[in-house]
Amino acid sequence: MQKKVYLILFLIVTGVPVVLAQNADGKHYSDYSRGFNGWAVAMFIEDLGNDVWGEEDEFIEYVSLKLADKLKPVSKLTKNNDWLMKKALNEWDYKPGEFYAVMCADSKYATEGILIFVVIKQKGDFAWVAFFVDENDLDDFDSFF
Repeated sequence: MQKKVYLILFLIVTGVPVVLAQNADGKHYSDYSRGFNGWAVAMFIEDLGNDVWGEEDEFIEYVSLKLADKLKPVSKLTKNNDWLMKKALNEWDYKPGEFYAVMCADSKYATEGILIFVVIKQKGDFAWVAFFVDENDLDDFDSFF
């Protein structure tokens, strides 16, 4: 499983800048009756399949440990960011064991936002870890691992 984890971390390093780049197609979501509003995009990283079955939280903890000293961790999502994450994930026909990166921001051209790594446990149940990121983090992203 360790080889698979390194492969996935490589995909994160190469894939997350695409999510954060302006050419990634974020989508605007709003529910004004509940006060939710923002931009989000979800990027499929990999189907971890049976390699992570039942160990989703441990995998997320491993990703968190690798990135925590390089990015500012977010321990709790706001209701708005949680809602945006779920809206972006719902654009996919996701299934248990899949790994996604979700970017949430206040506007389409925001220079900062919340980057959430998500492993699907089951429909509506996710293991996740989140980080605050800004455009300066992109410069150092390839040296994280």
